[in-house]
Amino acid sequence: MIITPIGTDTIRRLLAAIGPVPAPPSAPVDKEPFAHAVQAITELQAALFRAGIVLPSVAIDFPATASGCPLVRLGSARADIVRTLAVLITKGAERHDRPDA
Repeated sequence: MIITPIGTDTIRRLLAAIGPVPAPPSAPVDKEPFAHAVQAITELQAALFRAGIVLPSVAIDFPATASGCPLVRLGSARADIVRTLAVLITKGAERHDRPDA
């Protein structure tokens, strides 16, 4: 199978179709960025667990960005896990796009 990179125009169209994503209520503030990163990882792992997905390499990536907020490294996963994750994200995005959902 040949994988073709996604072009910039395609990415722009996808982002336009998805629309703005609201910030989660626990979005990091300037206080305790490490604690916010740990909380974000915990929330992600819980959501993935509910979907039967485990990303074993999720971790805080140091050093923090210039803003002082640590990055979260999602790590590596098998191709079948990534495909399952893509399907779940697509279903969630489709449900978000429907006004009756």
